[in-house]
Amino acid sequence: MILDLLKTFRKSQASSMTLLDLLDQARDAVAEAKERAEAIRHAPLDEATALARVDAWLDATATAAVDRLGLEYSTQPEWTGPSLPMPVFPGDTSPNAKPGLEVLLGLIALTNREHLRDVIAGQIGDRLAGEPGMSDQTRAKRLTQAERDILEAELAEEAIIRQAEASGIAVARRPDASPIALLAAAASLPG
Repeated sequence: MILDLLKTFRKSQASSMTLLDLLDQARDAVAEAKERAEAIRHAPLDEATALARVDAWLDATATAAVDRLGLEYSTQPEWTGPSLPMPVFPGDTSPNAKPGLEVLLGLIALTNREHLRDVIAGQIGDRLAGEPGMSDQTRAKRLTQAERDILEAELAEEAIIRQAEASGIAVARRPDASPIALLAAAASLPG
């Protein structure tokens, strides 16, 4: 798309209609490239990456639960057993149940990990619904390419704007235009 736009730009004459049409095409190319980048950012993870994150969460949740129970005090003679952390803060009418519930969730993750993981894996599979998803590495590569496409389209847009201005046509720049394109040296612009 961008290469076609640049070929058209090189072949074009300085007529205002041609330049403005090219500018519209360049701005459409910028918008399409930005939409592709946004779609890549929001694409779901692949199943393996998602399950690796679930495993890390299960490990962290179980470890935090055991740590919060204070089992290290079991060697003390006055220890009577663990209790769930349910602090009551001044002014509260009931205890804060969140820390205790987090401990219970961690203990469930510790004692019933495989079943919990299977349930979550099923949810992930349902969410993906046959879509392949994207690993972090693939997302990074595709996002880099999309950002490159955005910059190329913005540089082409800036080249067209400068050509129009040189022909005496006043053109407003987009408010979200990249400063890299706006400040680019003429030699670095396509065309």
